[in-house]
Amino acid sequence: MLVISLLADIRNFAKHWEHWLASSLENLPECLAAKKLPIARHFVSSLKRQTSFLHLAQVTVSDGQGGIHRLKHPLMSFFHRPMFFR
Repeated sequence: MLVISLLADIRNFAKHWEHWLASSLENLPECLAAKKLPIARHFVSSLKRQTSFLHLAQVTVSDGQGGIHRLKHPLMSFFHRPMFFR
């Protein structure tokens, strides 16, 4: 299980990543920034989704078997959404 502080550190990293990247690209050609920033946004949103999912999974596991069974159906319906496969 990931330690809660590690999840918080990853979220903090994700929160600042786009700004850090934009700052590092300031003196480079605009076309480079135009290609890298959308990828950075996608990376950040992916990190946020994954850490949220991991936190939810940790809370559910700490809640015991009942929590796992309550979470199973909503997760399965989430993973079968077309949005998930983009």
